[in-house]
Amino acid sequence: MATVVVMPIQGQTVESCVIAAWKKQKGDPVAEGEVLCEVETDKALFEITSPAAGTLLDLFFEAGADVPVMTNIAVVGEPGEDISGFRPDGAGAEEASVPAAKPESPVFELVSPAQTPVPAATLSGGQMAISPRARNLAAQKNIDVAGLPGTGPGGRIIERDVRAALAQKPKLTPLARAMAATGDFGLPPAGSGVSGRVTSKDLLPAATP
Repeated sequence: MATVVVMPIQGQTVESCVIAAWKKQKGDPVAEGEVLCEVETDKALFEITSPAAGTLLDLFFEAGADVPVMTNIAVVGEPGEDISGFRPDGAGAEEASVPAAKPESPVFELVSPAQTPVPAATLSGGQMAISPRARNLAAQKNIDVAGLPGTGPGGRIIERDVRAALAQKPKLTPLARAMAATGDFGLPPAGSGVSGRVTSKDLLPAATP
């Protein structure tokens, strides 16, 4: 009998988790308790193991997908079993097919061909497609997500995309940050401080209309 693999709840405030990497592929034999994938939350990276022994019949999401908790992500059973009833809403055939090649890059830098950044997707009504965690992080770090490329399914902006944009922002000294926050100064591409940190002397006068 087929057994479904569910994205577990990771605390009361966690609404979804990102599948960082699949350790098994569709068609692979798995043992009960064997690691199937690594999953990333805002604060931790953890493993999801197989609830039963058998064959990994299907994967419903690709690596990089931001999946709500308590959603079916895979199914284990015997070859030939009907698993159509296990497929979650929104996981189409395209999302269920995970590339056979296993990623060789570090877990937090996984970018498979299916995850190549594409222009951010928009929903009906012009609303930007962005995960709740990515939206919250962007708001906390003052990151403009307009035009930010997304690596989630369909070009959806996920947390890793915001963190990548954050890593590209120049580092500022406390005084330079306070001065820049007034809107009277612009930021140079790099600063003269330690490790390229922008100091108050590096700030550029804001262009006047």
